[in-house]
Amino acid sequence: YVRSPHEYLHVHYHSGGGADHKPTRSARSPSRRISVEFGNAPREHGDTVVFYISDSHLGTTRTCAAVWEDTPGAVAGITDYWRLADGDPFPQIFALEGDGCAYDAGTPIFLPAPPVALVRQSGEQEAIMQIDSVDQANWRIALRNEVSAGNSLRVIFNQMLRDRFPASAMIARVYSSSDLAGEWVAIREVVSKTDASPAAASHLFRGEIEISANPDALAPGDGKVFVRRTSRLWVAYYDIDSAATQLGRISQPLNLIMPTPTPTLVPTPIPAASRLTLALAAATFSALTAYALMRRRASIAAVAFWRRRRGDVERARSP
Repeated sequence: YVRSPHEYLHVHYHSGGGADHKPTRSARSPSRRISVEFGNAPREHGDTVVFYISDSHLGTTRTCAAVWEDTPGAVAGITDYWRLADGDPFPQIFALEGDGCAYDAGTPIFLPAPPVALVRQSGEQEAIMQIDSVDQANWRIALRNEVSAGNSLRVIFNQMLRDRFPASAMIARVYSSSDLAGEWVAIREVVSKTDASPAAASHLFRGEIEISANPDALAPGDGKVFVRRTSRLWVAYYDIDSAATQLGRISQPLNLIMPTPTPTLVPTPIPAASRLTLALAAATFSALTAYALMRRRASIAAVAFWRRRRGDVERARSP
């Protein structure tokens, strides 16, 4: 080898897949374009807020190498294609190198500019050969010149990945005027704002989170943002290399329909009689009973007295 292929192609290398991990920036576009916007307007407590982040430099790639060793025949330049997916026109001598590298129709490829390939004749050093055209979707390239029989060819390329970044990557944060800490939110690359299927080259990322009027939503890491009826909601987008660097932000006011609480009927308790009340009632009853008994005895005594008195008078009148 004359020099490292990475020096030839100026490849930004990132090993591994596009799973949940903190990403490295992929320079897929010469000019960076960033936007943040809401995908819906929540109307009530418990709704899910949808937002989109578009960044032409956000994403991960996998570096791969397509290798043909000792070609059995010649391949013309410009008009004939080399397929990086299956090795055509010589699949029997083809190998796809790189950690996790495999053809996937949904993950396009790209080559840094200027795109070049490395060609080596048997026993000689590698030479650079210009690539004439690249079919990103179908993983095909056409070289500018012919490759003769007995040569070896190596093409280094980057495979775009279907990206999903977890909340721990600290890329997107949603918060409200009632919950300033808010929540870090996972985002995933999707086809479009109307198609949430996973994508590898859209540069459009979708995030979702629930809003809640329950104060318990103030707890960090619960996947909910606390709001009141007229809170303002924000989405902030941060640099993948530093959560302190904010790249974009958007907000919208809320005017939520809050649930009407259902009144609970609670019966009025009948107070239990106190000991003093019972004692007074007992004393009153005893006094009334004693008074009634005394009146009865007095009445009986009076009747007996007048009966004796009348008997004495009647006896005195008798001859």
